[in-house]
Formats: sequence, structure tokens, C-alpha cells
Amino acid sequence: MGNQENERKATGEHELNSKSSQDSTEINMQASADSVQAIKAELKQLPKVRKGFADLLEYPALTQYLKKSRKIGKFALWIMSLAPFIGFVSYSVLTGDMDIKEALWVGTIVSAIFMVFSISFAVKEKSRQGTWTGTIMDMKREKVVEKVTEFDETRWVKMEHYSMTIHRDDRSKPFLHKLGGNENVFNYYKVGDKVRHIAGAFHLEKYDKTGDGEIICVMCGGLYDIDTDNKCGFCRLPLLK
Repeated sequence: MGNQENERKATGEHELNSKSSQDSTEINMQASADSVQAIKAELKQLPKVRKGFADLLEYPALTQYLKKSRKIGKFALWIMSLAPFIGFVSYSVLTGDMDIKEALWVGTIVSAIFMVFSISFAVKEKSRQGTWTGTIMDMKREKVVEKVTEFDETRWVKMEHYSMTIHRDDRSKPFLHKLGGNENVFNYYKVGDKVRHIAGAFHLEKYDKTGDGEIICVMCGGLYDIDTDNKCGFCRLPLLK
């Protein structure tokens, strides 16, 4: 009887341990499944890297920033145009060394000249820096010597400047895109890449990003991991995927 009782107890403990182990395994499997689902849900929220230019409607933060920047630029041009008029009138009123009528006349003429130049500059910039697409035809490294002043010391430094020649789809004349000494941005592109320039931005968006490990911020030129990064760490604007 004692042996049978001990066997029943041992069997019960074994079944209890087996059930606990099974429950623990099921909990771990459920936790793993939940983690996988959470990761999948997070990945779905990330912009997908695709072949083709990004739909700017999906990036309202960037488009609003570019629109605001263009407005500020236009406002600055108007202020620069009116500055001579305000300056001459203020000089006449504050010092009395110039007749007010003369100040108004001279200020108006000088401001008109500034305004003509400002409008010409704005039209030229709109044509050059508007939104357009094209293909990189050539890439060049050029050794230059630049004058550098640090503190009170001036010296000549050998540097490399980088540039790309782009055939724009909207015109026959090649477009020279200068990158200064930014080698990292230069190496991001290659001859034959189809690119897009977005009005207000400086750097070019690639058409085909599917084989890249990095993606560029079209505003500041920062390079980031194409799979995990969605915003520029410097200007905090979205990366076009």
C-alpha cells in the first residue's frame, strides 16, 4: 500500500511538473509570437524603400518646410529692395544733411534698381532651383587651392572639390551641380543615376534606392541607414524613401 501511495504521488508530481512546463512553454511561445507581431507592425509603419521618386504628399512636414523657406526667401528679397529707400529717408530725417524730397527721389531710384535685380535673381533661381528631373552624365573630382583664414593666420590649403553634370529632362543644356568638398555626398551617387531636384532643397533624390544601404537628406546632405532611419538627425526632416 505504501509503495502504491508513493507511486501515485510521484506520478501526480510528474504530471504537475509536465503541465507547468507545458504552460511555461506556451507562455514563452505566446510572448515570442507577440514580439514578432509587434516587430511586423512596426515595420509596416516604416516607409518602404521603392524604385521611383517619393510621393511628396506622403511627406507633409518636408513640403511645408520647403514652402515656408521659399516665402522667407521672397520676403528677404523685398526687404533688401526697400532698404535703400528706408535708409535715405532715415538719413534725411535724422541728420538733416539731405533734403527730404531729394532723399525720397534718390531712395526710390536706388530701391527700384535693387528691385529689378531681385526680381531677375528670383526668376533665375526659380528656373535653376525649381523641381526638375534628370540623369547624371558625368562626375568630377577637381584639386583646388583655397585661401583659409583661421584666427589671425591665413594659409593656402590644397582641397578636392566635387561636381556632377546632369542632363535635365526639361532642357537640352547640361546642369552643373556643385558639391564643394563634400566627398560623402559625391560617393552616394554614380553616373547614370536618375535624380530629382525638389524646389527649395539642395541635394538630389535618387529614383532607384532599392540597392542602397544609405539614404540622403535632401536638405543638409546627411547620410543615414536606409532601413532603420526615417528622419534626419540634424534638420529633423523626413528622409524620402
